Amino acid sequence: ANSYYDLWGRPNSPSFGTGYDVDYQGCSCSQTGTCVSNYSCNCDALGPLAFDQGAITDKNRIPVTKMFVGGQTRTGASAKVQVTAVRCSSLPIDPPRDCADALNIGNRFGVA
Repeated sequence: ANSYYDLWGRPNSPSFGTGYDVDYQGCSCSQTGTCVSNYSCNCDALGPLAFDQGAITDKNRIPVTKMFVGGQTRTGASAKVQVTAVRCSSLPIDPPRDCADALNIGNRFGVA
């Protein structure tokens, strides 16, 4: 899909909620290797309704000022996009990049 969002005072971002790495091309499932059929976003897979979710964790990259979702190839394809309120957390919100990263995050923050 040809999707991007505009960030305040910055060029378009090709990522979709990939935490701190807003220049990553794809969705957070692509970072963790969990997208459907090796796509860069679940919504790119041809099949039943799929969804992607994520967060922007670099406070210098907000607010999001515009969303563009396009590139759908199926007749009747549609998209529903929701940008929610800012959430603050002392724990990292970025998805872990792999199992070792997940274990490291758990060890640093006492998450079992």
